[in-house]
Amino acid sequence: MSGVYEERAAIALGIITLIAALLTVTTCRSFLNLLNRLGISRPLDLKPYRSLFNLHSYYWWVVLGGLVTHITLAIYHTGLPVAGDPDAPLHWAILSLGLASFSAIVVTLSSCRVILTLSSSMHRKSPLSHGSYRSFFKVHSYVWWAFTFIVAGHFTIAYVHAGIWPR
Repeated sequence: MSGVYEERAAIALGIITLIAALLTVTTCRSFLNLLNRLGISRPLDLKPYRSLFNLHSYYWWVVLGGLVTHITLAIYHTGLPVAGDPDAPLHWAILSLGLASFSAIVVTLSSCRVILTLSSSMHRKSPLSHGSYRSFFKVHSYVWWAFTFIVAGHFTIAYVHAGIWPR
């Protein structure tokens, strides 16, 4: 019976992390560009959105903390899947996509305005003065798309396996 509770805790943390990730992506500089392309100009003039936008760096902490805890509980629940376990292929797929999403989120964070601000406050020169980082900084929105597809795969396989709330 404890396996069900471990799985529920991992799922609850996954949902919290997903909500924090949605807050993070919707307050991202790339999302501002998307809103502009959809015809919503100057979204930062809207006080509620600006309030959310200013908390962007805090959402990252929730995402990273939730993701690390979610992955830890998931691995604790499944262990390393072994041959003979009928759920082993699904567990491997879920764990693999979870670890891939963690990697994608770390890459996304490394090209985020939060890291740029932090780095600029610690060093005299902005990281954007380096051509390679500037090129990486420009593809930030594409990394979000990769993260989105990986998470969609992770969520789909996890839903097929356990549903939203296992019994």
